[in-house]
Amino acid sequence: MYELECFCEWLSSELYNKNVAVVGSSPNLLGKKYGELIDSHDIVIRFNNASVSGYENSVGCKTHLRFVGFRAGASHYKFFNSLAGNEKIISIAKNEEFFSSYKNGIILEYSFHRASYGLIDFLLNEKISERAEYQKPPRTGFALVTHLCFILPFLNSLNIFGMERGFRDEGPEHFYNDGVKLENIMKRREKNHCDIESELFLFNELLKNYSVGFYG
Repeated sequence: MYELECFCEWLSSELYNKNVAVVGSSPNLLGKKYGELIDSHDIVIRFNNASVSGYENSVGCKTHLRFVGFRAGASHYKFFNSLAGNEKIISIAKNEEFFSSYKNGIILEYSFHRASYGLIDFLLNEKISERAEYQKPPRTGFALVTHLCFILPFLNSLNIFGMERGFRDEGPEHFYNDGVKLENIMKRREKNHCDIESELFLFNELLKNYSVGFYG
């Protein structure tokens, strides 16, 4: 299990001098032809149970690292078993048992999501972590981007695909067909995460202040 400092050192080593693509799951990716561009990166990072099957032209097919921020359960076994150990899985402590038999699994002992606020304090030189609107954890995509901006000097390049810079509260949550509609999960989001618009403000500040490519 990895603590914050240990994980950042591992991530810096894993991504050292690499061209890195972070691929979110926004439905905005549908109709885009980013697949070849995404796959041209040395390292491709995806999230949770995002499947590329049938969407390769838009999202590519390569995956090297996968960050899993939700609590994985029985309904997810089939998907993760289908990866056949070809991807490195990074997940939170509550999934330690679920991924215990996964040969490329890495479990984070520290609070990966909440730690991003401390990194933001450093990256933006502001005490963001003390503000009331940031007392709940952010979403996994934002937390990862924050960690990557923190180690950005070690990367050759960082490009983000399929994440959104503006607020949206309706329509499909993901590009892949899992049937989840934002209008049905907003209350759950508000319960489990910080204010989404406040998170997006920080996301846009990172993009403004750091050399990160963005493809919506």
